[in-house]
Amino acid sequence: MESPWTKYTLRPSHVFLEQIKELTVQEKYLVAEKLKLAKQNPFRYKSLHVPGLTKVFEIKITLKNQYRRLIYVVDGNEILVEGIIDRKNDFKDLLPLLYKTRQERQKQ
Repeated sequence: MESPWTKYTLRPSHVFLEQIKELTVQEKYLVAEKLKLAKQNPFRYKSLHVPGLTKVFEIKITLKNQYRRLIYVVDGNEILVEGIIDRKNDFKDLLPLLYKTRQERQKQ
């Protein structure tokens, strides 16, 4: 019997793909494991309140000895991996990141 959570697919943004190029192999593995858990149940992590958007989530993670947030959005059966922001910036990076990734997806 197949779980209903396995029907989600990951769709990384170009911003996220550029960000992970800078990570070490262990950090990439950690990010992959967290995303695998999110794919099984995208609602397991904390949801964020973003004006005009719903189903925005964060995964708290430590990369390069800094506290970061891996941001993703659930859109139907897709998990849109938006990018990584610093936790020390108190979500000031969140809206610019989401705007940039939205613009990028509209061009496709």
